[in-house]
Amino acid sequence: MEMMGFVFSQDLTNIMTGKASEDKGRNDIVAAMESDKQYSVGQHIWSTLQVYINPLVASLPEHAHLLAEHGCYTSEKGIECGTTGNNVESVLPDSFKPLKLTDDMDKEWSELVKDLELA
Repeated sequence: MEMMGFVFSQDLTNIMTGKASEDKGRNDIVAAMESDKQYSVGQHIWSTLQVYINPLVASLPEHAHLLAEHGCYTSEKGIECGTTGNNVESVLPDSFKPLKLTDDMDKEWSELVKDLELA
């Protein structure tokens, strides 16, 4: 992958495999799962995933929103600009902010996938 210009990210790999590992013992994702069985949910993700970044693609202006973080600082880093004091000069546009996920969104997703068959 690196010969093709991609850069391996151990930090992002650790974050994503850690997230996937949180669900590995679940048996409640789809209705076909039996409560007394172990399914190793996301095994291919938490056991083999590697995250690579393509700097040429990541640097394109149309992808700038994927790497944005709040950049104002007080006693802690990453404070949203424009929410306190005079730091209104570098407010992120709404299109750069992450989606705000809600419990209702999670419920809708669960309803959508609950009847999938196990293969």
